[in-house]
Amino acid sequence: MNDTPSYTEAQLAELREAWIKRAKELRTIEEFGRFLEAMIAFEHSYNTAVYAAAALMIGVLRVFDRSPQGGLSGFQAGAVFWELAPHLLSVGKCGLKLVDWELLLYPQYAKHFEKTINNKAWGAVKKRAKEILKTSRSSMHEDVRKHMESIVEGELPFGFTVEKE
Repeated sequence: MNDTPSYTEAQLAELREAWIKRAKELRTIEEFGRFLEAMIAFEHSYNTAVYAAAALMIGVLRVFDRSPQGGLSGFQAGAVFWELAPHLLSVGKCGLKLVDWELLLYPQYAKHFEKTINNKAWGAVKKRAKEILKTSRSSMHEDVRKHMESIVEGELPFGFTVEKE
């Protein structure tokens, strides 16, 4: 990608949409192989590389889903996401929370937007703060050090409360 091509926003959107549409149509390993070859042969920009990789992931999941061993449920597809997330994102050691902001439209989902943390995650945050303080105390900004020390002492930051079990 040294001499990367340039695409307009409209072209990028068109490519992304077409690739995802094609990925969702894949049914066999052979079809996926041809799609993979096409994605590798394409002259990618920074953005198109991302869209191609995402389309390939969607494609391989669709092929697996349609195989004799497949048949992924919605729940399993969600579990696949959570298995992939730590490998694809810069996720710390304390857990991850994903928010679907559209749920703000429905009153029954108020609990999703409370500033709460579960006991397991809170314990992981305190443990991580203690580890970081042990190894990096001398090189961190005073405000960060004080903040982490307060966490280790059990003070929840930013107005959070621990969920009632």
